[in-house]
Amino acid sequence: RRGKAGGNQVHDSGYKKGARLMDMSELNHVLEVDEKALIVSAEPLVTMEELVAATLPQGLLPKVVPEFKHITVGGAIMGAALESSSHRHGQFLDICSSVTVL
Repeated sequence: RRGKAGGNQVHDSGYKKGARLMDMSELNHVLEVDEKALIVSAEPLVTMEELVAATLPQGLLPKVVPEFKHITVGGAIMGAALESSSHRHGQFLDICSSVTVL
């Protein structure tokens, strides 16, 4: 379907009219680094730079870390982020054991 500006549109954005918007600007924390289970709990606005800074002191690193350090965890999940290790481990989402959608 074609949008008003001539671009492509997957769906009509009219469904958003009247909705209350959620402020997600504070969801930018690494909540836990579990060294034993090798699991990190992080909020969606944590950047790859911050994720690495939280895991590296424990000698850990996520299997897939997109090379652009300002990509966020949420952006990497939604945008199918890849990097040079993706041929072995897949996209960033593929290394996530769970995801919570708000």
